[in-house]
Parts: sequence; C-alpha cells; structure tokens
Amino acid sequence: NYIEHKFTDNDADCSRRLHSPQANAKFLATTRTGQLRDFVSQVKGEIGVNEVYAWHSLLGYWGGVQPDSAAWKDTSIEMATLKPMKSILDVEPQMAFDPLVLSAQGLAPPDQLYDTIHGYLSGAGVDGVKIDIQAVTTMLGEKRGGSRNVTNAYLLAAERSVHKHFGSSAKMINCMSHASECLYSVNASSVVRASDDFWPTDIASHSTHIVHVAFNSLFIGEIAAVDWDMFQSKHPAAGLHAAARAVSGGP
Repeated sequence: NYIEHKFTDNDADCSRRLHSPQANAKFLATTRTGQLRDFVSQVKGEIGVNEVYAWHSLLGYWGGVQPDSAAWKDTSIEMATLKPMKSILDVEPQMAFDPLVLSAQGLAPPDQLYDTIHGYLSGAGVDGVKIDIQAVTTMLGEKRGGSRNVTNAYLLAAERSVHKHFGSSAKMINCMSHASECLYSVNASSVVRASDDFWPTDIASHSTHIVHVAFNSLFIGEIAAVDWDMFQSKHPAAGLHAAARAVSGGP
C-alpha cells in the first residue's frame, strides 16, 4: 500500500513542488491525532496491511521542491530548466511542451533532500518508499557533468538514505526509470517498475498494459526484479491483471 500525492500544494499536477517533507493539513485531518504515525498504525492494525510505503519523486515532487517554503528555507535550492535531448524530441516532440519542461525544477542537494524526507517517514512508521519520475534527471545534464552524473548522484544518495532510515536498500521501488542512466545507476535497490500506469477508465488499455510490461520485463528482468505495479482488485479487468502478476516473477 502506498501513501501518494498528499504532501503538496499548487494547481497543475506536473508543475507542483514539494512544500514540506511532512504530510499536509488536509491529509492529517483524516487521522485521529493529526499525526502520520497514527494513520500508519491504523492501516497496519485495523486493516492488517503488513507494510506501508510512501511515494515521492526523485527530486521530491513533480517540480522538485518549493524554494520559498518554510520547510526549505535553510536549504540551498537551485531552480533549473529541463532540456530534453534531441533524440527524445525526435520520438516524442510533445515533450517540448510538457508541464515538467515548461516549469522550473527546484533542486535540493540529494543527500539533504532524502535524509529529510526519509527521516520523517521512517519516524512515522513507514516501511519504505517508491521513488518515481526518475528519468527527469536525464534532462538536467547540461552544465552538470552530463545526465549520467546527475542521475547517478541522486539515485545513489536515495539508496544510501533508504538503507539508513529503513534498514535496507531493498525498501526502495524504482519507478519511471527506464532511461539507461537510471537502469545502470541503481546499485543496491533491486525492484524496478516495468509497466505503464494502470488506467481504470480506459477499457482498451488493460491487455496492452500486460503486453507492454511483459516485453519490458524481458530486458529489465535481466538486471532487476520487475514490478508490474498496482491495480484495482474490484475492477472488471482485475482477474486479468492478477493472473498476469501471479506469473510475472515480480514482487
């Protein structure tokens, strides 16, 4: 089970930035005591969930971190513009107009970023993290030593932090990480999401989802444990998804 998308403000999803490493008021209002630890305890104790993972992006959130927020006032934040490589634009020209590209990214020093986020989460009883949007760093290479150096710095810092706060780098799920820089930068974490999103309202997407993730797994499965991602257990296509994951070889 994942705790997702509850730590931010602003409007357009892909341009949002992380305002604080702590859960925000509208999320904590759903708990009995206003503490994330209480929510995690409820989920584990009353529902019987064995482990709770929290979601965040490699840079904090879709747009990184918010430089003028109180939580990051003592952190050196660099505002950076993403620059997709020409080879990417040849295949996906719409990337030039993607909200991620059109809005600046707030870059925090990776060790400080993850130590802050993971320290809070582990203190609340969270067991691990799913780190998403990893390929974003492949568009930050200019004047930073290249995309490989940037990606490597963030991913290795994330693994160090996960090991420190959650006891093992295996408590980290890598996501949106099919770029070569990402796949070959993971060192101690072994789980990599191999699929596209689960689209509950797109009837035609489900068989395509299974085909794509199966083919992706042929390559990714040679270097990582493939994760076929979550799905809705009460969905009309749940049987198809459950059967596919049962034979996927993934977690």
